[in-house]
Parts: sequence; C-alpha cells; structure tokens
Amino acid sequence: MLNGVDLASPYQTGFPKLGQDFVIVKFTEGTYYTNPDRVTQLATADLKAAYHFAAGSDVISEANYFLQMFKPYVGQAIPVLDYEAAALNKWTTANVEQWLDYVYQKTGTKPWLYMALGTENSKDWTAVAAKYPLWIAQYNNGITTGFQPRSLYGKLTHQWDWAAFQYAGGNGRLVGWGNGQKAIDLDVCYWTKEQWQSWLNNSTAEVISLHPVVKWNVKRVFVVTAIAGCDLYDSPELDKVIRHLNFGSSWAVLGEENGALKLGKDQWVDGRDGFSKSNPLATQTKLAGRVKIVTPNTYSLCDPITSATKAKELVINQLYDVVGRQDKYFILKELFNGQQVYVSGDNAYVVL
Repeated sequence: MLNGVDLASPYQTGFPKLGQDFVIVKFTEGTYYTNPDRVTQLATADLKAAYHFAAGSDVISEANYFLQMFKPYVGQAIPVLDYEAAALNKWTTANVEQWLDYVYQKTGTKPWLYMALGTENSKDWTAVAAKYPLWIAQYNNGITTGFQPRSLYGKLTHQWDWAAFQYAGGNGRLVGWGNGQKAIDLDVCYWTKEQWQSWLNNSTAEVISLHPVVKWNVKRVFVVTAIAGCDLYDSPELDKVIRHLNFGSSWAVLGEENGALKLGKDQWVDGRDGFSKSNPLATQTKLAGRVKIVTPNTYSLCDPITSATKAKELVINQLYDVVGRQDKYFILKELFNGQQVYVSGDNAYVVL
C-alpha cells in the first residue's frame, strides 16, 4: 500500500514533502478555475495524479478545459475526475462515463473516478465500474489521524478496480504541516509503486498515436481514438457501415461534410470517433517543424534533387528539426560541414 495526500489551493498552498508516496492535485474546476499552485504541489511526490472538479456544465467543454492544463503531464500523472457537489444533480453516470472516455481517448491513460461512498451506493455505476478505477471517499467521523489507513465503513455495491481510499477527508494531521495542526486529506492507494508506474507506461503506445506522422503532401490526417475503434461508412449520412477501423490507425482526410470526414471515395467516418490534425508543412514551405525518418539507409542530401550527393546517414525512427521545404525535400536545421542539407519527403514524414 502507498500513503498519499490530495491537495488543493489555497488550503494546502506551500505543502511540503512529508514522506507521501503519491500526491493527487486539483488542477481545474468547471471551465473557469485553474489551481495556481498545481505545479509546485504536484512536485511533492514521485507518483502523481491530477483531478478535475466537475461543475456539471457541458461535459466535453469541461474535459477540454482540464486537458489544456494537464497536457504537460500526459504519461507522467494519472488524470482523475472528482464527482461531487453540484455535479451530482447535473451529470448522470452516462455523463461521467463520457468525460472519462474522452480524457482516456485524448491522453491514453485510463482516469480514476473520485466519489463519496453514498454516491457509489445510490447510482448505477455498472458500465463505468467495468472500465475505470475508483478512488472512494469517506469522512473519518471527526477523528484526527496521521497516515493510518482504516477499513471502509460500509461497502461498495459495484465491482470496481478499487485503486484508492480517502479515509481522512479534512481530518488528517501530519507533523511538519502547520505544527501538526493544519488539516490535510489523507489517502491510501492499494497499488504498488510498480503498478502505478506501469499504469502510465502501458499508456505510452497510445499516447504516441496523438502525434501521427504523415507524408509531406498530406494536408490533414484523422486518428481513431475511440478505444473500440470506429466504423467506416459509405456516405456522410453515416448510415451504412463498410468496415471497421482500428484504434490508433491514421488516415488522410480528403474533405468534411456536416461533421463527417471523408477518407476516400464513398468512405466517411464520424469525426467524434477520433481527432484530426492539419499539416501546415504541406502548404507552407518556409515553416519550421519536425520530421521522422521512416526508411532505412536514408541520407541527408547536398541538394534538393534525387541525384544529389549524399551528406550524412540519418537514423531510422529518429526525429529531426527542419526549417522549411523545397518541393518534396525538407530543409534540415542542422548543417553539414557548414552547408545546408535536405532530406526527401519520401523518407521523412512530418510529425504533427
């Protein structure tokens, strides 16, 4: 088991490292509040998580607001949804599931869900419990305590992956925090450090899909982020399914109509099943960017022509900075013997 704290501002501004194994920090609330102390608070433990306090407004708007702040920590911290207060009467369990699904699709890390035991007991969480870990909360009957995990008073009514328990909400006291007199929320996580890290590491391949690589002349790409994949339809009306597209696969976008994206002749997808990114290097020749070497035995060239003299071998799968493009040849930022060199767009794809 791991001992941890959950922090917010201004209540725990300046909270120090006091031996906690993990920290869960409030990042955002609704679409209007960002914790100004989130960076320093997150640095108080090696194992990190960040939560969004649901206000009960538009689900996707709240998710995107959180993701804006969470983006630097993708792959480093576990995202969490805090479901309590006003949101209890504004969001259904389906809304909660929608937020969790969306954040999972965007980050590649399965979020946790925080709620009180009474909320867990009073709603149907069957669908959510099958997919996401639970961080359950229960006050400590007014008893102050340090890191002393206890049993839950009562029981869960759904089959969860029970990740963590907030057993001293506001009743925690730690020596070193206000002379042991200031309140702190104390938590226990039932995972090991290795399991926590594995939860993040297992998401790495999925996070990579958020940064697709495309050929120099592809103007826009669609990446399937729906975990179960998505359907390909024969028209923008999205009526007849042609076949299924796998999670993480990427496709050139040829057009758009009423939210449906065209991937080919009579081939359309629902834009909500993934995300699309534009490739400005396809149309702008003086724009900086990054390319990935996709073929072995690729060399930088002294001139932007096929028959040019080879300068230096480039490493497959490695990323290189470019400062522009001439026809299909990218201009590498790094010089060779003081001279500008190029790499063919047939061998190096743009990283979006």
